[in-house]
Amino acid sequence: MSNRLPHFHSILELYHSLVDSFETVLVAPRIRRSYPLTDYLVSLYRDILENNDDHSSIRIRDLSPIGHFRMIYYALISKKTVILHYHWFEFQGVKQLLALPYKLLCISIFRKFNTRIVWTIHNLEPHDRKYLHLHKKLHAWMACKADLLHLHSPTLLGSSAHYLEIDPESSKWAVLKHPEFPAKPIPKADAVHALNEMYNLQLPTDEIILLLFGNISEYKGIDSFITLSKPYSSQFHVLIAGPVKIGQNHTHQNILKAIGSDTDRFHYVPRFIDEEHYAYLLSSADYCVFNYTNIHSSGGAAMALSYKKRIIAPKIGIFNDLENEAESFLYSSSKELESIIRTIGAS
Repeated sequence: MSNRLPHFHSILELYHSLVDSFETVLVAPRIRRSYPLTDYLVSLYRDILENNDDHSSIRIRDLSPIGHFRMIYYALISKKTVILHYHWFEFQGVKQLLALPYKLLCISIFRKFNTRIVWTIHNLEPHDRKYLHLHKKLHAWMACKADLLHLHSPTLLGSSAHYLEIDPESSKWAVLKHPEFPAKPIPKADAVHALNEMYNLQLPTDEIILLLFGNISEYKGIDSFITLSKPYSSQFHVLIAGPVKIGQNHTHQNILKAIGSDTDRFHYVPRFIDEEHYAYLLSSADYCVFNYTNIHSSGGAAMALSYKKRIIAPKIGIFNDLENEAESFLYSSSKELESIIRTIGAS
């Protein structure tokens, strides 16, 4: 691992490493401004969006899929360097695949002007593990076009460099940690009472609660966690909450099958969680569980840490950063996970 890997403390500091003077930052995909508590991009650009710390001279312009042509427009009219910051450079399904040539053309033309490109590498592969070969080619293309490759941790450098076939000593690499989410902790008893009322649950206030949250998807290993933890669940409750991702109904069915009749200990809320309810969700939990089969960076882990929650996770990707954290429990196999669960159940 490079000893020269630059670490930055703010997104503007990262941008200024590329160019001294700029006014416009183009962001793709769109910033979900209506989700100020849970959206990654809102958290990343919060100071600029709120004009904090004299950032009022910087303009953030986000790009919709069809609005990618606007990057060329901004490159043409701007007297200063224009920065394009791309996130989640991937596609899901045929419809998004068909839109790719248009996006690639816009980026290629944009690159010919006085511009810079930053790519944040959130994932090395799509979570559904479809079109892996095509995604690898797409990511290699973007890595070549980018002036800077942004990682959330130096822990991710080795796997990223290997996947993209870019020298880890390259000056393209840079680290800026995942932004914190604004936490609004609530006393556990109050949070549990609120969740019970809002989602018709029967969670206790005086027992351990393990939380698995976020979009319901196969790679999160929820059904296998349920199966593994059932023999020890007499001493804790498992709360699973989040919307079923498109194309993941089979995962939803597997979770229901794994829970079976044990609904007194396993509480499943397969629906969209209102942003204001995340404070109740996180505050109710004693542990946050991430039984992922693959991951690079994790917004869920960042949110759990914002609420100072104990984390149970595999030794992969960004979770390796937690190895020396006393309040985190990492595992390398299902046997190690089972041991952790057994210990929690006996505590």
